[in-house]
Amino acid sequence: MTSLLTLFVHACILIGVNSMLQPKRVKDTYENSCLHNAVFNFNSSSTNYLEPKCQTLFMDKYTEMKNFLNYTDMQMNYLYSLERAVLRKYEKKQNGRHKRQTGMMARQECRTLSDGARGALFGAIVDLKTPTGGMSRYDTIAGMHSFAAYRYAHLGPSFLGWHRVYLIMYEEALQEIRSDVVLCYWDSTLDFLMPGSTQRFTVAFSADLFGNGRGNVINGAFANWQLPGGGTLRRDIARAQFPNPPPSLTRPGIVDLIATDPSITSHTQIVRGGTGFTDPDTGRVHTWEQEHDNTHVWVGEIMRDVVAAPGDPVFFFHHTFIDYGWELFRQKINPNGNIDLRNDYPNVFRQKINPNGNIDLRNDYPNVGGFHAPDAPMFGFQGITNRDGYSDEYTRMSHLIQLVVTGVVDQHNSFTV
Repeated sequence: MTSLLTLFVHACILIGVNSMLQPKRVKDTYENSCLHNAVFNFNSSSTNYLEPKCQTLFMDKYTEMKNFLNYTDMQMNYLYSLERAVLRKYEKKQNGRHKRQTGMMARQECRTLSDGARGALFGAIVDLKTPTGGMSRYDTIAGMHSFAAYRYAHLGPSFLGWHRVYLIMYEEALQEIRSDVVLCYWDSTLDFLMPGSTQRFTVAFSADLFGNGRGNVINGAFANWQLPGGGTLRRDIARAQFPNPPPSLTRPGIVDLIATDPSITSHTQIVRGGTGFTDPDTGRVHTWEQEHDNTHVWVGEIMRDVVAAPGDPVFFFHHTFIDYGWELFRQKINPNGNIDLRNDYPNVFRQKINPNGNIDLRNDYPNVGGFHAPDAPMFGFQGITNRDGYSDEYTRMSHLIQLVVTGVVDQHNSFTV
């Protein structure tokens, strides 16, 4: 009898808690739906397509982001037009998810592109940089990776999805200039394998590819590249930080670990704030985001600065490789493509704020997870949630799915230079 009474009391408590939380959950669902609709149907001249409540919500978010970034309405309208294009492509991929992917060029290592393909891509980047109507579209996109975004897009599980969507937006902008270009990635593990001080003479940082690696960039497609705050783009690759040796590039062993180790099977094991994996070189807990940090430091100058890093076009080639490494991991844990990896998005901050499991987190709903909470909107992408960034549809939009569909790239080490 006591047991039945206890169960009855517990059931009543749970029903009561659920009834208190339900209005907040309904509100969150409404906000996500409102923001998605607002961006999907974005009209720079009017918000009359939205109901009054949604108009207010969207304009509050618009103003908040505009103030964060210190942007003009022209810049904001440009960003929202790009996100609108991304969302519409996403929905199209969802509706055709079971159809064979055709007519899509896979991303490649930058050094494997033909001279014509590389010239077209780099030329589109230069065109994107060139101001039109007083606004540089490149600088507008680069500015999204600001200090405001640092809290939302780094130091947690949203790092992977946020940067994937960011790359897709950047690629969308390039394809508006030239429809046949696709981002390439800089596989810095190839340069890591160069012995010692010879790394600074890699062809990646020469006139043939990204431009010189030390001092003002004076050759290559990005020669005399002007930075938003003034001054010319500089680099300082492979520079020893006395008394320490030069920073490391991305290590092949780490890529192979997340791509092939059968014991690493969850996103919680590769993101900051989660359990991590053991770095085979140091024995410490490590993550894919931390490994990505190394190359930023190796390039030096503005690439060391989380706010300014996208001012160097190398940022996007580096992050396209980080995205590729993530995709190798995703294909390992979902080889048949029949798992919705949005459900593997880690709510790691539940573990952080309640490590002993002795706190009733229902009392902290929905703030558990903060900026990296699964259903929180991505900063700068109000129509997309953090969890959405793990969707396979964004993989298809990233021109990465062909790695499996066509076998264009079978193994990480299959590239030659």
